[in-house]
Amino acid sequence: MAVNKTLPEQWFAQIIAEGLAHIYLLRLEHSPAADTLEAVIDVWIQSLWSRRSWNCEQDSVRLREGFTELAVKQIVWPAPASLLQALPERPPVPPLPELQMSEEQKKRNKAKLAELLSQLGSDTKVQPKAKIKRAPGELERLLEEEAERNAAQKAS
Repeated sequence: MAVNKTLPEQWFAQIIAEGLAHIYLLRLEHSPAADTLEAVIDVWIQSLWSRRSWNCEQDSVRLREGFTELAVKQIVWPAPASLLQALPERPPVPPLPELQMSEEQKKRNKAKLAELLSQLGSDTKVQPKAKIKRAPGELERLLEEEAERNAAQKAS
């Protein structure tokens, strides 16, 4: 796991501080003493910031939802790991649109690629993708054979 050595951003520190302040008001079992709450918040901020790559756009809502989840479910003062477990998943990244190229662009790109390959001293030719044609049911048969080989390897 990569360690984030930058200082926590303001949006992140604010969300953590607000979330912990709300949980503190619930007076959960093992809550920190009032005079240590600021230090506890600082430890949470540093601990959580340093272990992940956080993004305001994606994570601010998730963090707030995580604290809401903790407020509803916790009966004892939570650890930072509890918040990480309560976070909803990030939404999936939408796929990139399929690249649209004109025939002219394709020709230019192939010519540029051939030029680059020749500069590298390669005699490799650019070949178009070959389409694999399989008989009906052949893929299923290949998958079954592979599964049998894997099972045999595990058994030995």
